[in-house]
Amino acid sequence: MIRHRKQTICSDDLFTREQVQSIVTLLNWVWPDPRRGVEELVEDFIRRSRLPERAPNERVVIWGEERPLALADSYARRIFTADGGMEVQALNSVCVDPAFRGLGLGREAALAAFARIGRGDFPLALFQTGVPQFYEKLGARPVSNRFINRRHPENPQANPWWEANVMIYPGNAPWPDGVIDLNGNGY
Repeated sequence: MIRHRKQTICSDDLFTREQVQSIVTLLNWVWPDPRRGVEELVEDFIRRSRLPERAPNERVVIWGEERPLALADSYARRIFTADGGMEVQALNSVCVDPAFRGLGLGREAALAAFARIGRGDFPLALFQTGVPQFYEKLGARPVSNRFINRRHPENPQANPWWEANVMIYPGNAPWPDGVIDLNGNGY
């Protein structure tokens, strides 16, 4: 049983240092960074959250007894298709504390992030994942376009994603064929 469970949705620059530390600790537990320690990651998180050019984000945090149990982050990303520019919801950092998996917290966090689509902030979400079955159960579907990144200084034609599965949500959203310029690094 999870005591004192609550959900917070806000931009990264509104979290306290202690909250950032606990968020970064969970992120580093799920996706360890062998090059940097938690304190360095905390400083980087705080620095990036305050950059003026950073796209405003919404981070969903499901808390249990003052520690994050599940996370999901999203922000606007302008991509380019054969039909022109399109702003999509970039979804990333969806994770659950391993001790609390199987309780529906990942589903809750992802759906809370996807609520931005229902509010009309975006027509759809575009993201990569190593667990496509999880997102298919939520209503997402895979896409098989070729992706590039025009901003890459050395190889703009290289695939900017590192996961094999790229998906959109909702699965019934219109999606173009052809090459998609992610207009930045994968997320």
